[in-house]
Amino acid sequence: VNRLTVLLNQDIGILRSYRLRNRLQWQQAPRANIVDILRVHEYTYVEKLKRFCESIPEGGTGELDGDTTISRKSFEAAMVAAGSVVAAIDRVCGSKTHRNAFCAVRPPGHHAGPRGVVTCENDP
Repeated sequence: VNRLTVLLNQDIGILRSYRLRNRLQWQQAPRANIVDILRVHEYTYVEKLKRFCESIPEGGTGELDGDTTISRKSFEAAMVAAGSVVAAIDRVCGSKTHRNAFCAVRPPGHHAGPRGVVTCENDP
C-alpha cells in the first residue's frame, strides 16, 4: 500500500510530479476478460480463488497460504490488475505512439503459476 501511495498520491506521488505530469496518460483500468486469465491459469484454480474470496465476510480477511492474506475484494482486484496489464500491452503493441506502459498493480499471488504455486527459484 505504501508503494502505491508513493507513486500515485495526488499531493506527493512521484508519478504526479511536475516533471511527469504532462508526459503520462492516465487510464481507468478495465476488468480482465476471463479468457485472458485462462490463458495462464487453470479454470479450477481461478474458480477456487473466486469462491474463497466470496466466502470471506465483508471487512474480514482470509489466508490463501502462509504469506498471502486476501479479502472479499481480492479476486476483483486481481481481475482489474490483470485487465490493466492486458490493456497496456494492447495499447503498446497496437500503437506507433505508445512505446511503454506502467501498471501500478500487485495482486496476491502475482508470481504464482497456473496452480497458484510459485515455481521460480529466484522468486521472493
